[in-house]
Amino acid sequence: MSAMTLALLEQARRYAENGNVQADKAFALVLENVAFNIEARTHLARTAMQSGKPETALEHLAVAVRVAPAKAALWRNLGLARMALE
Repeated sequence: MSAMTLALLEQARRYAENGNVQADKAFALVLENVAFNIEARTHLARTAMQSGKPETALEHLAVAVRVAPAKAALWRNLGLARMALE
C-alpha cells in the first residue's frame, strides 16, 4: 500500500472515530486506491446499513468476503445485509 493510501486510511479512521461525516468520503477515496481494502469496505457497508441501503452494504461485503473468506464477522454481516433485502 502506498504512503498516500496509508495516509488516507489513517485520516478516514480519525474521521470515523470522531463521528465526522467525512469518514465515508475518506474511505471511498481509500477504495479508489486499493479496491480490496477490507476496513474501508466494512465501514462503508456499516454506514450503508445504518442509512437503510442494504444493497450497497451487500456490494461492499461481497467483495470483502472474497478477499478475506476466513473472517466470520464479514459472513455474518453479509447475511444480515441479505436478510435486510427480504
